Amino acid sequence: MIVNSVNISNLTTMPDLIRILNPFCGQVAQALQNGLNFTDNIRANFVVVSFPKTANQNVQIQHGLAATPIGYVPIRISAACSIYDGVSLVIGPTFVNLKCSVAGITATILFF
Repeated sequence: MIVNSVNISNLTTMPDLIRILNPFCGQVAQALQNGLNFTDNIRANFVVVSFPKTANQNVQIQHGLAATPIGYVPIRISAACSIYDGVSLVIGPTFVNLKCSVAGITATILFF
């Protein structure tokens, strides 16, 4: 996490600018080398879902967000299928209903 803020409007020489920016650039490099997680930058959560042995059944999924999600994207799916909105898609700020066109699928879904 980058925590410093710098006011460069009062700097008069290039060496001053370099002196001020070096620590900041080091923090940026460290953040990039350690890897940035997709979910660090947006309110999102990956959830692994196992759909039932019967296709096209509502599955209530706890999405793990602190707010009502605005969407979802299937990221990894164990077989070809369609994952789509279930009856009453959003159930409060904690759960959503989804359906899958194929029985017994396991999917990783990104909720955001």
